[in-house]
Amino acid sequence: MSRKPGAIHFELLVTIRNKLTIIYHEISDEATVYRVFEVLNSRGLDVKWIDKLKSQLMALIFEHVEGGTRDEAVGEMQDVWRGIYRSLENSTRIGDEALRFAGAWASDARPNRIPSEADSTALLTLKAGTHLRTIAEVGHELEGVVQANLRLFRDPRLRAVTRIVHARFVAAAILLRKFDKKTEQELLGKWERATFRIYELASRDSRHKVGEYIRLGYEIYRNNLDKDQILSGIQKISKGYSIDEVLKNIDWISSYEGWQNQLRYVLNRYDEHLAKLAGQKLNESQWSKIWEQDPASSIEHIAAQSSGVDWTHHLGNLTMLPPGINSSLKAKPPIEKFEVYRNCGLIATIQVGQQIHDAESWTEEMVLARAQSIEDFIRLEWAD
Repeated sequence: MSRKPGAIHFELLVTIRNKLTIIYHEISDEATVYRVFEVLNSRGLDVKWIDKLKSQLMALIFEHVEGGTRDEAVGEMQDVWRGIYRSLENSTRIGDEALRFAGAWASDARPNRIPSEADSTALLTLKAGTHLRTIAEVGHELEGVVQANLRLFRDPRLRAVTRIVHARFVAAAILLRKFDKKTEQELLGKWERATFRIYELASRDSRHKVGEYIRLGYEIYRNNLDKDQILSGIQKISKGYSIDEVLKNIDWISSYEGWQNQLRYVLNRYDEHLAKLAGQKLNESQWSKIWEQDPASSIEHIAAQSSGVDWTHHLGNLTMLPPGINSSLKAKPPIEKFEVYRNCGLIATIQVGQQIHDAESWTEEMVLARAQSIEDFIRLEWAD
């Protein structure tokens, strides 16, 4: 028995609304593909803004670039985006941030904040315009920003100073300027010291000095500030946060909870310092293992957390051990751990092991003395 047309239409509607997940429709005009993609994007589909920008740039090429030049331009842009996606892999956070940074630099008006992904896409599309040169520039510049951000995120040593987005903006601007290696290291060193003093030693939150960092990062990239101008700009940002000023307000009693990345970073630099004084090389093999894991898996409480002393989280009671070795010691008292310390390959921890061996104990006085030694190093290392 045949069904009525109305019933067939109803079943079709139910299928479309509740079961259909994909429609295949072949479009021969590639330009139309990107415009269709834009329309679908505007219909509430969850598409990343960086992908939307790609579709808009490709559509601009098809609309405004003629003939054989168009084919070459399309190939070049596809290569750019292949490079971007290959570099990002599955790291959407870095891609999103690179888009926002590129959007900030695309603005003709100096911003006081980093624009949203949506605003950045609009700014970059506007900058691309209708000429091949400017469309290509936007693609290549975004690729450069992606590479700069990846360099910052992939350096485990910098995690303690790159958690603040507007601070990363300045560092990315310095990297994008392609200074010679010596100049780049000098500028990044100045930036790192200032940023670490402000946010990690003085404990200012992420709302602090947003505009100052953003304006400087914008000027570095857009207006090609020279080395001395950049150094002066960083110095201005850090005014009021000299190393002596920030250390006056630190007692080191609680240097573990909420400060583990920073602690690992400080102790790594301290280990480097001690190695240099001893005429030795840093044990890169052991430190590579430490960087690969969460910092808590390598931070060693010399007097264990279960020991009952009220200085268990004091800077002087904290040292580093490779993951696995740290967990194997658990709640052992210091006198039972000094041999492990002396054979761990980390100079600062080796020294602690020797101190425990010589004194046959680990006391609060020894903790305070060790903390003072580390603070003396910090005072020199993070000075202006």
